[in-house]
Amino acid sequence: MNKDNVELVKKFNNAAMQKDFKAMEELLHPSYSMKDPMMEISSPEEFLEFMKECPFDCAMENISFVSDGNKVVQTFDVQM
Repeated sequence: MNKDNVELVKKFNNAAMQKDFKAMEELLHPSYSMKDPMMEISSPEEFLEFMKECPFDCAMENISFVSDGNKVVQTFDVQM
């Protein structure tokens, strides 16, 4: 597992939970995309806009990571 990449994702998670948009923008790769069962996001700008409009706070629990080269996948439970 590439610990540097996992640490980068953890740093991003912390910024997202604190809604630190400047830190998130600095951490997002220019080709960032996300796909989950409820939505699909195709750019850093789209993600930041979504986060700014998010009307609730949440936390992540039971986080696990799988890393392969420069790719990191995480699974987690959302607590609202």
